[in-house]
Amino acid sequence: MFTILLYTLLLTTFIIRTPQFNTPLKKYLNLTLILGTIVVVCINAATGSKVPDIIMYAILFIGFLPTLLKLGERKYK
Repeated sequence: MFTILLYTLLLTTFIIRTPQFNTPLKKYLNLTLILGTIVVVCINAATGSKVPDIIMYAILFIGFLPTLLKLGERKYK
């Protein structure tokens, strides 16, 4: 349950602070990756499979990695 709440919070953060990717395709591809990670977690919770939370957090990290990298870039003049 905590993992699903964490995903929802991070998805909301992503929608509010959408990073400006070079092309809209990258933006939507990143959003699809995030939604895919949320679906994996929801299916895991619904089926009751016993996947360890550390694996779910690894999927979370991979899903949000492009967003985190883009938000972490610094703009130099």
